[in-house]
Amino acid sequence: MRFSPFNTQRVLLSRIGRALLAALLCCAALAACELFEEPGNVVIVNNSSHQIIVTAGAETQVVFQGRSVEMPYPNPGAFSGGHIRIETTLCRMDFQVPLDSDDYPWKARANGELALQLEADFKLYAIPPAYRLPVQFTSIS
Repeated sequence: MRFSPFNTQRVLLSRIGRALLAALLCCAALAACELFEEPGNVVIVNNSSHQIIVTAGAETQVVFQGRSVEMPYPNPGAFSGGHIRIETTLCRMDFQVPLDSDDYPWKARANGELALQLEADFKLYAIPPAYRLPVQFTSIS
């Protein structure tokens, strides 16, 4: 092949074209991926008839019966593994938080918050984000 400015420009344009095509394919792949939306805070409402100790990530707080606590959402990718630990005088429970809030029924009005209520059966139930006191499940809409 003979060296000439024309051949050099042609090779350069060919390489630029391949690089642009690769960049476009990467952008298309990233656009097709759905990014998860992790809530910013988790609210735990205590309706268990016990005083509880809640640990989310590196933060621990005491929550009295009928009260709530707002804590940073524990990062599922962090050392804590995205766990919420709830302790009473009777037992200690570890809950794995969801990676995203896609299944949260009140996601549209959550503003980056996941609200959960601990009941007497020691299960966490999703509640609307505006609640800070125990709710009766028959009154939730």
